Amino acid sequence: MGTGEDTKLVVDHAFLDKGQAVAITVDGSQGARLLPANGTLLQLMENDDPGPVFVNGKLVNASVYTEPSGLPVKDSSFDVTAVHSSDAVATFSQIALTGNFFNGMRGNMNMVLTFNQARLTGVISTSLARHAVSTIASASYQQLGEVSNTPSPVVNNGVSVTLNAGSCWTVTGTSYLSKLVLAPGATLTAPPGHTLTLTVDGVARPIVAGQSYSGNIVLTVHS
Repeated sequence: MGTGEDTKLVVDHAFLDKGQAVAITVDGSQGARLLPANGTLLQLMENDDPGPVFVNGKLVNASVYTEPSGLPVKDSSFDVTAVHSSDAVATFSQIALTGNFFNGMRGNMNMVLTFNQARLTGVISTSLARHAVSTIASASYQQLGEVSNTPSPVVNNGVSVTLNAGSCWTVTGTSYLSKLVLAPGATLTAPPGHTLTLTVDGVARPIVAGQSYSGNIVLTVHS
């Protein structure tokens, strides 16, 4: 994106990924902007497309999506801090962004975000993603791809954030990450009148440009 002057993308989610490996590059140097109608810049979620069901070559059902029950179970063999070929990777350069990034995957998939001279105001977090209804049939097809997010600690859905020099992330709500890289010249802050704290595995850590953090990272905004 960003090849045309003042390019705008106005949709529900700016990017919706139903569990597929993807590489996204957004360059705002020519005026590109992302304006998600629901405030979500990138949503990762389980594939809820039910698809047709065939028996002996005949369509017998347009199929029904049923929300998984229970909470995800930790897979200790999956590295939530690494970058895998199956992950969702996105880079944003020279652009001002307002909105949220959520990794609502239950299975093994990380969200890997890099910001180059970019400014973000919003939340970046793992989440529990839920549909408004637990069963979606053909009559309620408009519910497909529509989820609400509850920011929650990382399970098998790592979130890695790199803020390179000149980038600024203003955190507007509790955010759960598995890796955070703050390059020299990067800024991580809270909105005016608020303060921001960072903990790693339950231990408070100072927010310092030039540092990297890995583990159960929680960013909390205080009034």
